[in-house]
Amino acid sequence: MKKKGIAIIAVAAVAAAALLYGATRGGGTLTAASLNLEGAQVTRGDISATVHGTGTLEACEERDVYLQTGGRVETVWVEDGDAVEAGQLLFTLEDEDLRDQLRAQEDELYQLELELSAAGIRDGSTTVRAPVGGRVKSLRIAEGDDLETVQGQYGALMVISSDGRMNVTVPAQALEAGQEVRVHVDGKVEEGTVTSVADGQAVVTIRNDEYAAGETASVRLTSGEEVGTGALEVNKPVRVTGVSGTVRRVSVEEGDEVDAGDTLFTLESGPVSLTLEERLLELEQKRRDVEAVRRDIENLQVRAPIAGTVDAVALHEGMSAQAGTVAATVLDATRMKVRLAVDELDIASVQPGQTAQVKLDALPGHTYQAVVDRVLPLGERTGEITRYDVLLYMDGQDGMLPQMSASGDIEVDSAQGALLVPVAALQTVGEDYYVMRMPTDADLAGASVPRSQRANPFAQPDDAALLQSIAPQLMTPVQVGLVAGEQAQILSGLSEGDEVVLVRSGNSLLDTMMSMRSM
Repeated sequence: MKKKGIAIIAVAAVAAAALLYGATRGGGTLTAASLNLEGAQVTRGDISATVHGTGTLEACEERDVYLQTGGRVETVWVEDGDAVEAGQLLFTLEDEDLRDQLRAQEDELYQLELELSAAGIRDGSTTVRAPVGGRVKSLRIAEGDDLETVQGQYGALMVISSDGRMNVTVPAQALEAGQEVRVHVDGKVEEGTVTSVADGQAVVTIRNDEYAAGETASVRLTSGEEVGTGALEVNKPVRVTGVSGTVRRVSVEEGDEVDAGDTLFTLESGPVSLTLEERLLELEQKRRDVEAVRRDIENLQVRAPIAGTVDAVALHEGMSAQAGTVAATVLDATRMKVRLAVDELDIASVQPGQTAQVKLDALPGHTYQAVVDRVLPLGERTGEITRYDVLLYMDGQDGMLPQMSASGDIEVDSAQGALLVPVAALQTVGEDYYVMRMPTDADLAGASVPRSQRANPFAQPDDAALLQSIAPQLMTPVQVGLVAGEQAQILSGLSEGDEVVLVRSGNSLLDTMMSMRSM
């Protein structure tokens, strides 16, 4: 805090001399009222010392919104200046390839989970049970078989048709997805539906899985025209594997219908095979792959990381954007940061936790409460002055925007119920502080000036000379505490209600008294 400018009046005792004249003026007696001195009473009140700084308003926190997944921008939900909540949708992207990838991987995961979900695999039991309900197809094992050999040859011990359907693939020709056709198998005719058409091939599904896998089927239009032939396949197969060992007993036959949990076969006890271990590891990796793609798809919905105000929107609908692109920035509007530059002479008194009154040029008539967070150690020198940045935080209010000009007064000290006098009453002698008590008529009654000290030994002394003659007895030493604005705290030397003289330039009597002392 800079030392306040205080008027200095040097006071020296005047030696007594002979031939003293009484305090008279123009034949009348000099009185306190006739001196026309400006005074003030010592009062009690609160005082606080502040340090002033100027600077700018900043967002307390700002977060760039990065695209975690690339894609085509389908919808932009916000624009610059919009207020958003944490988690609010900002942009919607689309990536069909990513969704196709998820569907394919989910299908693969589903198959793996069903194939490896038999109780015998989960808990090491020698009884292998049906992982799902359905019809037994492609039964490859018999009593006495070594499972590792069968699995190595066929890739599965048996297959369960889990949805009661089979399908056949034929040349697409003029077929369309959803079209109804006829499927001829082993002298029977089944109603069929074209479920997909891609790359010149059509997949036709029938609602009957009693036929043997690999049996030839002919697909015809409802008019009877043949479209093509192909081998029937299980539409949704679940491949059953088991633990290593030798088959003790097979409990089902091909074509049997089973429920989930029914016993399929029983094994002689044995360790888990290397092939099975690899399949289990494959299952775990597939789960991770599916989860990664799901996260990528979820990230096509771009949301606000924090509550605040949207700034610098960089996307527009229809454009393609890559992962890592900064789509926008969100500025935290609930808390604001004030950066004030403070003079090097004041900075030592600024400490974290102190309060400040902040004003914004753009919002006149409003004062905001802020709290000092820290003083930045690197100053910036301009000319002969170095200033240091002080960071303060305050609650955000309507109308506040980053980069607004700000000024603030930081309260660095305070006192309540203190004795106060105007700064204009303080005088110094060396490094000591004094005030002049307001002279009374009794003080002035004994005022006199030795003839030898008068400018004209034969003339009456004027008011200034008389006042100067009693100045030593009017000067009261005081101890000064806080000085703020036009008020100063008095720690000792005065009492509440005392009246003191204000030493202001422009008071002709005091100006004359000062000039007499300087001669």
